[in-house]
Amino acid sequence: MSAQSSPLWPLLERALAQLYPGRRVRLVRMSAQPHVHRGFWHLEAHLSPTHEQLAFAVLVLDREGTDRAAPERYAAVAANALPAPVLLATAADPDRLVLLFQVPQGTNLDDELRRAAAPWRVSAAAISLARFFARLHSTPVHAFEPITTLQPASPTDEQRLSQLAAMAHDFDDPLRSSVERALDWIDQELDHSPALVPTVGCLRLPTLYEDSGEIATAFCWEHLALRPAAVDLACLLPELRFLPAEGRAHFLAVCLAAYADVAPVAIDDVAPRALLDLIERVLIVQSARASAATTSRDRAPDQEAVAFLDRAMRAARDGLPALALL
Repeated sequence: MSAQSSPLWPLLERALAQLYPGRRVRLVRMSAQPHVHRGFWHLEAHLSPTHEQLAFAVLVLDREGTDRAAPERYAAVAANALPAPVLLATAADPDRLVLLFQVPQGTNLDDELRRAAAPWRVSAAAISLARFFARLHSTPVHAFEPITTLQPASPTDEQRLSQLAAMAHDFDDPLRSSVERALDWIDQELDHSPALVPTVGCLRLPTLYEDSGEIATAFCWEHLALRPAAVDLACLLPELRFLPAEGRAHFLAVCLAAYADVAPVAIDDVAPRALLDLIERVLIVQSARASAATTSRDRAPDQEAVAFLDRAMRAARDGLPALALL
């Protein structure tokens, strides 16, 4: 896309003017990178009169909710020596926030895993990610102040359990009974008073760049909040769906073992949390199916979904890698 034809053009000009005051910057091309982030772009420009070629990574966020504090969060992460990209400039209008970064160095972790043919490469990526989580989770909460204040993420575990139980109540057996059994088991296995640490929540692997065996840059900090450490690891399961089942299980087993070696906190309830996420996705799909149904037969619970949930609960008892084999 020609940069001048983009609706982001005025914001980009304002951001670049902060970097090159009094200089003319000609925007040449913008390339969307939705596999990295829904608002991620690669920007090319020329600096006049020298015709110096410039390149930037651009993150476009909505000015709603936590996104409004994104610049402060990225600054706080960088101040704590965590792998933040170099933030060069920002610009905003009433609806959008543009963050202009240096182009990240290294290899995209998602690309690395997709090319990994040998198990040792999968293991290396898993260890890099485990170290990244350990560094983040061991950062004291007060270290982010006064740049930004971290708040507990919502909903809480108890709220999620109640919400899913209410959703399940709208279905007939055997789906309702299957969900209720799983939720009862999760309720027993969850740590209901966990330490809350800095986390990124449902991390997307394409937002991470690896260099020399370490996560060197991450574009996920707008979601920084206080959560149980196990949440970050439980959320990995759907991110690995492009790998074969054995590859997913291997990655998770190595990641969990590497994390445990340097873990600042215990993560004994990773599998119950991953199962909770699975139940939520199944119920959302089943609710949509029931809403679109035209007959009572179509509204009947999907037997395949019931069987899947029963298998998932049995697998969760054996840990997160077992869930990956489903």
